[in-house]
Amino acid sequence: MPTKVSRRQLIRACKGRGWMVQGPALVAMHEFFNLQDSVALDTVLDALAKRLDRSTTVVTESLWNGLMEETDETDDAVPLDNDRSSSDVLQVVNAFDGPKLVYDTTRRAFRIDEKPISLLGSAQDKIKMMAQRYAFVHQRLLRHQAKKEFQLTPIESLLGRQSTGHEEPVLVMGILTQASEGKFKLEDSTGEVEVSFHNATLVESCFVTENSILLVEGTFVNGSDILEAHRVGSPPFLEERESCLNLLKKQVRHAHFQPSTTNNDFSLVVLSDVHLDQPSVLASLENLFQTVQEKHDQSTDEPLVFCLMGNFASSPYADNQQGWQDLAKLIEKFKFLANQAHFVVVPGPNDTTISILPLTPISYESTVPAKSMQSIRNVHWGSNPCRLRLEGKEIVLFNYDVLSSMLQNAIQLPEENSITTPRSRMLKTILDQGHLLPVAKSPIYWNCDHALRIWPPPDMIVLGGSSAAPESQLYAGCDAVHLGSFSRKGSCSYYTPRPEFNDDDDHELEDGTSRFEFLEALPAELKAKKM
Repeated sequence: MPTKVSRRQLIRACKGRGWMVQGPALVAMHEFFNLQDSVALDTVLDALAKRLDRSTTVVTESLWNGLMEETDETDDAVPLDNDRSSSDVLQVVNAFDGPKLVYDTTRRAFRIDEKPISLLGSAQDKIKMMAQRYAFVHQRLLRHQAKKEFQLTPIESLLGRQSTGHEEPVLVMGILTQASEGKFKLEDSTGEVEVSFHNATLVESCFVTENSILLVEGTFVNGSDILEAHRVGSPPFLEERESCLNLLKKQVRHAHFQPSTTNNDFSLVVLSDVHLDQPSVLASLENLFQTVQEKHDQSTDEPLVFCLMGNFASSPYADNQQGWQDLAKLIEKFKFLANQAHFVVVPGPNDTTISILPLTPISYESTVPAKSMQSIRNVHWGSNPCRLRLEGKEIVLFNYDVLSSMLQNAIQLPEENSITTPRSRMLKTILDQGHLLPVAKSPIYWNCDHALRIWPPPDMIVLGGSSAAPESQLYAGCDAVHLGSFSRKGSCSYYTPRPEFNDDDDHELEDGTSRFEFLEALPAELKAKKM
């Protein structure tokens, strides 16, 4: 049950949404919360946000009174009972709707960029995109450099070393670019330098690709202007989500970047490659829904969320009206799921006509899926990628074969230690780079690149788009789930929050229980045919 809300809490909550509250409005709001015992603050502010005109961020007394009058008349403008609204349980933040966090290198502080986003970017927008990627990683390392853990040398400071043939090793950080075949450069905010990897060793298990940000230790030999790299690595991921949010809350007043006090249980089922035009997939879905409904404790209000990730047809850009109708009818067979569960739908690369990231929600391109699913109570149409804010956790959903992209574009270097799997290497690269797809040839809207950044790091990353066996990993406090193909093997992941794990715990407690359970929903008769 929500507790009484103080004036200070009201002011902070409104500031977190970018609002200013006038004095009379603050008095009225405080009186309202003193009289109500069962209203969540976020629920009221969500209702108030719907009444705020986009041209103003000022909460006036008349605006508040209008909300209260509407509540008295309809009894549903602000829910005044103990049942939580859908938005209290789950928020789906699409790539085009979330706040654009930028780093101001002059002020050395973060801020929210409020400018309207244009998908048709200019060459200058691409430069800004790469500058922000670098700035996000650089600010992270600067805080640790202050602790004397290492010392970076700006590229502009290398000029004197080049002319004198100074052979003392230097440590630089920059974005890797390829000027021509086999000719590489490192660029930072101060300049660029040509770099040779002929005698370089990769000291960490990560992927090195164009556009990746690297730490390079090397020397200039015999007065050459080429930096001879000796050791190459990825910028270390030195902080977890909580410490990042504690830093941000002092600089940015926005609800998306405030530490959460909620830590309730939930169940999350994620599956990828759900071909709705195949009868075998629908049979597997029915088996899955039956299994999950039996596993889930229906006597509690613990949220149950299904994340269905594309591709949703076996052939690209297919008209799949019948498939969506069949899915709706299938869910309706399970009354608890149809009325209480949440279904998040994330497109795959072949579900939208434009393949530039972020991909728009399926419902933006066609009215067929939304109309077909009208009978299901809680359906959320997500972009690709998108973010879930679920019971105090932030979960990133990205339906793209990231590993294949990195393998195809990787620059091969000798390694000091190569004992990790390709997926472990990929996860480390993603989090170290602070970006879901730090590969040069990736089709990304330059002005929407912030939607693929993962700083602050989320609690969990779900990666679809692969046909390999499903797997879970943990790196620097961030869970990662690699999904297999549901259409091929009926595999999916069932996740429930558990007590905190360390990296060495491998997601498993002493009693053998785990936060992750991989289910195979393929019916027995279909499994026998595939064997």
